[in-house]
Amino acid sequence: MDEFILIKEISLYVSLICAILLLIVRLYKRVLAAENEKRSLEGLVTSLLNKYSNRDSILSHYVFDTRRGIYQHKVNGQLYCHKCLLEKTHESPLETQTAGWSCPQCGSFYRNPDK
Repeated sequence: MDEFILIKEISLYVSLICAILLLIVRLYKRVLAAENEKRSLEGLVTSLLNKYSNRDSILSHYVFDTRRGIYQHKVNGQLYCHKCLLEKTHESPLETQTAGWSCPQCGSFYRNPDK
């Protein structure tokens, strides 16, 4: 009888150990997934920091014309797309149209307030 009780207790402990091991494996998988997500987010943060550091450097070469809503290059006077400079960090010269200026990259149109 004592052996039967001992075997039953051992069986219970084995079941508990298996359940604990299963939980450990699940937690380990979650840790691995979290580490992968962390690496991905760190890459995104680095990318954004580089983008906005680069953007500030690019914008230092321009003056924003609030009346027209566009940027003008400080040296050559060329007009540039506000949306492309701010959102894409891309220097896109505007094309002159009859009633304003259009961006060949994103399609934005800036109306000339003088016309």
